[in-house]
Amino acid sequence: LWETRTTPALRRKRASARAARSKARPLVDTLLDEHVLVEEVVEKLRGYPGLSGEVRRAAIRLASFDSNQPQRLYHMAWEVVRSPAQDEPTYRKALRWATICNENRPGEWVFLKTLGVAQYRVGAYEQAIATLTTSAESYPSRFATTPGNLAFIAMSEFKLGRLGDAKASLDKLRQLMRDPKHAQNTESQAFLRQAQALIRCH
Repeated sequence: LWETRTTPALRRKRASARAARSKARPLVDTLLDEHVLVEEVVEKLRGYPGLSGEVRRAAIRLASFDSNQPQRLYHMAWEVVRSPAQDEPTYRKALRWATICNENRPGEWVFLKTLGVAQYRVGAYEQAIATLTTSAESYPSRFATTPGNLAFIAMSEFKLGRLGDAKASLDKLRQLMRDPKHAQNTESQAFLRQAQALIRCH
């Protein structure tokens, strides 16, 4: 029979481990908010002053297995790339976050869209079209794509000098925006305005 009773030493060890995790969690959460990337947090924890060995090890384990990292990075990247008013270093940081999202959770349309928009923002127009097309193909709806996908595909095509393709994509975007689901979405309206402002005058 398996021995089901625990010894006093084992109980003390488990209690100590729980206490270490409890002490480590607030620090890990704070550092994840400050440094974003898990590898940066782990590096910070290795030299963080005032931690016991057990708490340090617990903190590194908690940070290393942060299952929310892709979702956190997605939200942070999207907040940057959805705006046309950021500078290039900020866009490149968001591109890195979006890339990590897709490495951790490949094939998710919303992560791919974020990556594609980030690629557009840094001038990687061919990559943006490919990524946004893949995102559209993964979109779980009767619609072929989302306004965001079409807007940034159209703008990427324009930036590459494909004026005919850009105008065709813009026409598809306008048709898509007739649907009330999209017509009432302020973000989709903003993307339409960005695309029209870029392409309309040519």
